[in-house]
Amino acid sequence: MNIAEMLMDATVGQVVGVIAGIIAIITAIVEFNKKIKKFPITAVLNWIGERTNKNVVGRIDELDQQVKAISKRQTDMESISDERAAIACRVRILRFSDELRRGIDHSQESFEQTIADIDTYDAYCKAHPGFKNNKTVVANERILSSYKHCHEKNNFL
Repeated sequence: MNIAEMLMDATVGQVVGVIAGIIAIITAIVEFNKKIKKFPITAVLNWIGERTNKNVVGRIDELDQQVKAISKRQTDMESISDERAAIACRVRILRFSDELRRGIDHSQESFEQTIADIDTYDAYCKAHPGFKNNKTVVANERILSSYKHCHEKNNFL
Protein backbone atom coordinates (compact mmCIF):
# COMPACT_ATOMS: atom_id res chain seq x y z
CA MET A 1 0.00 0.00 0.00
CA ASN A 2 1.46 3.32 -1.01
CA ILE A 3 0.98 6.78 0.59
CA ALA A 4 -1.73 7.82 -1.90
CA GLU A 5 -3.85 4.80 -1.03
CA MET A 6 -3.35 5.39 2.68
CA LEU A 7 -4.49 8.98 2.30
CA MET A 8 -7.58 7.86 0.37
CA ASP A 9 -8.57 5.43 3.11
CA ALA A 10 -7.82 7.87 6.00
CA THR A 11 -10.54 9.88 7.66
CA VAL A 12 -10.36 13.65 7.95
CA GLY A 13 -9.55 13.29 11.65
CA GLN A 14 -6.64 10.99 10.92
CA VAL A 15 -5.25 13.37 8.28
CA VAL A 16 -5.54 16.33 10.63
CA GLY A 17 -3.86 14.31 13.39
CA VAL A 18 -0.95 13.37 11.14
CA ILE A 19 -0.54 16.97 9.96
CA ALA A 20 -0.67 18.22 13.57
CA GLY A 21 1.94 15.63 14.55
CA ILE A 22 4.25 16.65 11.73
CA ILE A 23 3.84 20.32 12.65
CA ALA A 24 4.58 19.51 16.32
CA ILE A 25 7.75 17.59 15.40
CA ILE A 26 8.98 20.36 13.08
CA THR A 27 8.16 23.01 15.69
CA ALA A 28 10.02 21.10 18.40
CA ILE A 29 13.07 20.77 16.14
CA VAL A 30 12.96 24.50 15.35
CA GLU A 31 12.35 25.38 19.01
CA PHE A 32 15.48 23.62 20.24
CA ASN A 33 17.74 24.57 17.34
CA LYS A 34 20.18 27.22 18.64
CA LYS A 35 20.70 28.80 15.22
CA ILE A 36 17.05 29.77 14.75
CA LYS A 37 16.11 32.97 16.56
CA LYS A 38 12.31 32.70 16.42
CA PHE A 39 10.75 29.98 18.53
CA PRO A 40 7.24 29.09 17.38
CA ILE A 41 6.11 27.32 20.55
CA THR A 42 7.38 30.14 22.76
CA ALA A 43 5.78 32.76 20.52
CA VAL A 44 2.42 30.98 20.57
CA LEU A 45 2.54 30.45 24.33
CA ASN A 46 3.54 34.10 24.88
CA TRP A 47 0.69 35.24 22.66
CA ILE A 48 -1.78 33.07 24.59
CA GLY A 49 -0.37 34.32 27.91
CA GLU A 50 -0.63 37.96 26.87
CA ARG A 51 -4.25 37.49 25.80
CA THR A 52 -5.13 35.54 28.94
CA ASN A 53 -3.48 37.98 31.37
CA LYS A 54 -4.35 41.24 29.61
CA ASN A 55 -6.80 42.36 32.32
CA VAL A 56 -4.48 41.32 35.14
CA VAL A 57 -1.54 43.20 33.62
CA GLY A 58 -3.73 46.28 33.15
CA ARG A 59 -4.84 46.14 36.78
CA ILE A 60 -1.24 45.74 37.96
CA ASP A 61 -0.28 48.83 35.94
CA GLU A 62 -3.12 50.78 37.58
CA LEU A 63 -2.03 49.65 41.05
CA ASP A 64 1.57 50.61 40.25
CA GLN A 65 0.45 54.12 39.31
CA GLN A 66 -1.59 54.38 42.51
CA VAL A 67 1.38 53.28 44.62
CA LYS A 68 3.58 55.90 42.94
CA ALA A 69 0.96 58.60 43.59
CA ILE A 70 0.68 57.60 47.26
CA SER A 71 4.47 57.57 47.59
CA LYS A 72 4.68 61.08 46.13
CA ARG A 73 1.98 62.35 48.51
CA GLN A 74 3.82 60.77 51.44
CA THR A 75 7.07 62.46 50.39
CA ASP A 76 5.25 65.78 50.09
CA MET A 77 3.73 65.33 53.55
CA GLU A 78 7.13 64.45 55.04
CA SER A 79 8.55 67.60 53.48
CA ILE A 80 5.77 69.68 55.01
CA SER A 81 6.33 67.97 58.35
CA ASP A 82 10.08 68.70 58.21
CA GLU A 83 9.39 72.36 57.43
CA ARG A 84 6.96 72.61 60.35
CA ALA A 85 9.56 71.04 62.64
CA ALA A 86 12.13 73.63 61.49
CA ILE A 87 9.67 76.45 62.13
CA ALA A 88 8.97 75.03 65.61
CA CYS A 89 12.73 75.03 66.31
CA ARG A 90 12.94 78.64 65.15
CA VAL A 91 10.07 79.63 67.46
CA ARG A 92 11.76 77.94 70.45
CA ILE A 93 15.11 79.58 69.62
CA LEU A 94 13.58 83.06 69.38
CA ARG A 95 11.55 82.56 72.58
CA PHE A 96 14.62 81.35 74.48
CA SER A 97 16.63 84.33 73.24
CA ASP A 98 13.86 86.72 74.31
CA GLU A 99 13.80 85.14 77.78
CA LEU A 100 17.57 85.59 78.10
CA ARG A 101 17.26 89.23 77.06
CA ARG A 102 14.64 89.74 79.80
CA GLY A 103 17.00 88.21 82.36
CA ILE A 104 15.25 84.87 82.84
CA ASP A 105 17.69 82.18 83.98
CA HIS A 106 17.68 78.68 82.49
CA SER A 107 19.04 75.27 83.36
CA GLN A 108 21.94 73.70 81.52
CA GLU A 109 19.54 71.15 80.02
CA SER A 110 17.34 73.94 78.62
CA PHE A 111 20.37 75.56 77.03
CA GLU A 112 21.49 72.25 75.53
CA GLN A 113 18.02 71.53 74.15
CA THR A 114 17.92 74.97 72.55
CA ILE A 115 21.41 74.46 71.10
CA ALA A 116 20.13 71.17 69.62
CA ASP A 117 17.24 73.17 68.12
CA ILE A 118 19.78 75.59 66.63
CA ASP A 119 21.66 72.68 65.04
CA THR A 120 18.44 71.17 63.64
CA TYR A 121 17.26 74.53 62.32
CA ASP A 122 20.62 75.34 60.70
CA ALA A 123 20.79 71.88 59.07
CA TYR A 124 17.29 72.32 57.65
CA CYS A 125 18.15 75.78 56.32
CA LYS A 126 21.30 74.44 54.61
CA ALA A 127 19.37 71.55 53.05
CA HIS A 128 16.56 73.85 51.86
CA PRO A 129 18.09 77.03 50.39
CA GLY A 130 14.64 78.34 49.42
CA PHE A 131 13.49 78.33 53.06
CA LYS A 132 13.54 81.79 54.61
CA ASN A 133 16.19 81.73 57.27
CA ASN A 134 18.69 84.14 58.88
CA LYS A 135 15.92 84.99 61.33
CA THR A 136 17.79 83.50 64.26
CA VAL A 137 21.34 84.78 63.66
CA VAL A 138 21.31 87.31 66.52
CA ALA A 139 19.31 84.98 68.76
CA ASN A 140 21.83 82.16 68.16
CA GLU A 141 24.72 84.44 69.08
CA ARG A 142 22.96 85.57 72.26
CA ILE A 143 22.14 81.98 73.29
CA LEU A 144 25.64 80.62 72.59
CA SER A 145 27.31 83.57 74.30
CA SER A 146 25.06 83.24 77.34
CA TYR A 147 25.65 79.47 77.44
CA LYS A 148 29.41 79.99 77.33
CA HIS A 149 29.20 82.57 80.12
CA CYS A 150 27.01 80.32 82.31
CA HIS A 151 29.31 77.37 81.64
CA GLU A 152 32.42 79.33 82.62
CA LYS A 153 30.80 80.75 85.78
CA ASN A 154 28.82 77.57 86.51
CA ASN A 155 25.72 79.62 87.21
CA PHE A 156 22.96 77.77 85.41
CA LEU A 157 19.55 77.72 87.03
